[in-house]
Amino acid sequence: IYQWDIAAGASPAVESPVPGNGWLTTDGSVYLHRVNPWAGPGPRLTGLDARTGETLWYEELESGRRTVYDHSGRYYGFGTTTGNVVLVDQITGSYRQFRPGGTIEGLSFSGDDTRLAIRHSTGSVSIWDTTTFEPKGTLPRPFEIRRIGGLSLSHHGRYMAALTGSGILLYRVATGERLGTLDTY
Repeated sequence: IYQWDIAAGASPAVESPVPGNGWLTTDGSVYLHRVNPWAGPGPRLTGLDARTGETLWYEELESGRRTVYDHSGRYYGFGTTTGNVVLVDQITGSYRQFRPGGTIEGLSFSGDDTRLAIRHSTGSVSIWDTTTFEPKGTLPRPFEIRRIGGLSLSHHGRYMAALTGSGILLYRVATGERLGTLDTY
């Protein structure tokens, strides 16, 4: 894995000594290396110094899927098939795990990172406060919609858009009221 300093030219500034599945934090200081998350329980997540390759931290985390990043770029989260959501601080390796239940199909942060929309395998969407990890409400799956695809919360988490095979559904999060549908055809 090479890290380029674009301003310095075309030669690599740093070569990470650890190959594999990984990414750099937004400030470029930490390389996150993740063992294949589909290889079974307990994939390792290791934070390495991006310049030296020195291990900064190491965690055994449940297999995750549908990774999402907050807007600050510091935290990322993923849902699991056993109903857990894990939010990881990419710099320190500390994490919070909570259990909204059911298989987690997708996640979306609000623009101000105070809310997290969680799409469940049942088709419902729950909204959680990211500072208290308390639920703020649930939007039931409309009976005519088989599957909700992508989610997007408005900046302060007041509105949500859900991509479906029937179009984009718009909701008021506080009441669960469906405001309308945008046809995508």
